[in-house]
Amino acid sequence: MYLRRCHAMAERWRRVPILLGLATLFAAGACKGPPKKHPEDVRRLLQESPAPTGAQFKPLPPDQRPALFGEDAAGFAMYQIGARDVLHIWGDTDFLKGFGETSKGEVVGTRVKPDGQVYLPVLGAVPAQGLTVIQLQDELRERLTKYKANPFVSVDLLEARSQKFYVLGAVGSPGVYPVDGSVTLLEGFSAAGGPSDDADLQNAYVIRESKILPVSLADILIRGDTSRNVRMRHGDLVFVPSRKDAEVYVLGEVLQPGPVRMDDGRISLITALSMARGLRPETADENLIQIYRGGWANPTCFTIGACEAYQVGGDIGLHPGDRVLVAPTGLANFWRATQLVQPFITATTTTALTALGIAAATK
Repeated sequence: MYLRRCHAMAERWRRVPILLGLATLFAAGACKGPPKKHPEDVRRLLQESPAPTGAQFKPLPPDQRPALFGEDAAGFAMYQIGARDVLHIWGDTDFLKGFGETSKGEVVGTRVKPDGQVYLPVLGAVPAQGLTVIQLQDELRERLTKYKANPFVSVDLLEARSQKFYVLGAVGSPGVYPVDGSVTLLEGFSAAGGPSDDADLQNAYVIRESKILPVSLADILIRGDTSRNVRMRHGDLVFVPSRKDAEVYVLGEVLQPGPVRMDDGRISLITALSMARGLRPETADENLIQIYRGGWANPTCFTIGACEAYQVGGDIGLHPGDRVLVAPTGLANFWRATQLVQPFITATTTTALTALGIAAATK
């Protein structure tokens, strides 16, 4: 009960800046003059608003699971042996008992050489790369029939070193992790230390072969949808952005210009203006609020008036990195203000594109 009261109190205090900003907006009398309308830009802003991120629990239909998991009727594709993997090979023939080049505890292992082969007593070089442990086991058994009838052979993967996946971003231990054919997304995420305090799970994603998979870490970790808990494959990239990176900028003739943080990657135009404490009553041009979206070279610009913002601004969702510029009265002043905030208007490349580049570079 005590924790519930504390949470409710914190939520009320969190809303104070928004309520004060709204009060300032209305006190400014921003709609005091004849308003200009920008219906086309308003329509585009509403269309481009990000989809809601809450309550997205929709279990994946069974007919879609094979395409996502890479499964067939026999189950998921088994791990294929590669160079530098360590195998535990044991048999009931004298030259296989206790044979090994390396050890892990009491278990000895044989390393797959860079040429993709394992070198065994008597048998010599045996190709292993590209085979599953069962296929290699069958191959060794077939070769041993020259020396013993119905030989017993066991092959296990001791260390997976040839295949890797990557977990980057706002996690406890970002880095490179081995794929052994059974590691799931949830297991890999846990191995990387789980989310950090500022992790934005709603906007985390998995890249496979330069494509973003239809997998939501928020659905898995928050809403319990394990139907998307895919098995990791070689080259997969799990990227968790930080909420610190999810910001919009409200600049120009507002009482508190600067960056505004997005909660779970979402914020509406009216909330962003309110968090900036609203328009300056004496100097803001209520007909010229511009939203810049995009990269350095050619950002897209939308124009909206204060009255339109009050009417539909709650339904206009901003994108991370958007720059909201409230113009001062007088066109000349506006162009001067634009030059002052030019570094904010020309935003940097998005995190998603950067991660896609990382994924391509690791292939």
